[in-house]
Amino acid sequence: MLVMWIVFGLTSLLMIVMGVLFIKGKGGNLLAGYNTMSEEEKEKYDKPALLKAAGKLMILCALLMLVIPVGIQLGYEVEAALWGSGAITVIVIGAVIYMNTGGRFKKKD
Repeated sequence: MLVMWIVFGLTSLLMIVMGVLFIKGKGGNLLAGYNTMSEEEKEKYDKPALLKAAGKLMILCALLMLVIPVGIQLGYEVEAALWGSGAITVIVIGAVIYMNTGGRFKKKD
């Protein structure tokens, strides 16, 4: 049980630290897709807004990931795994759709 808390706790802590760095505008080269763009293509996007959204998503996922060990500790192993991983999956899919549609993060000319 202790190992589970260490693994989930350290993983969540790492994700929260990275989320805070993203919100502060650091680590843009860690964003998949953005780091593979050419410099001309990167100029078309509002990097601070994109990093802020990615940081918020990462922090939310880190907090939701803690649902799993809490549920297991309370005796709801299957439910905790399904609800925790299901919530993360739904939120990530929704965020990816939101971030990639409507040109929300393209610079306004």
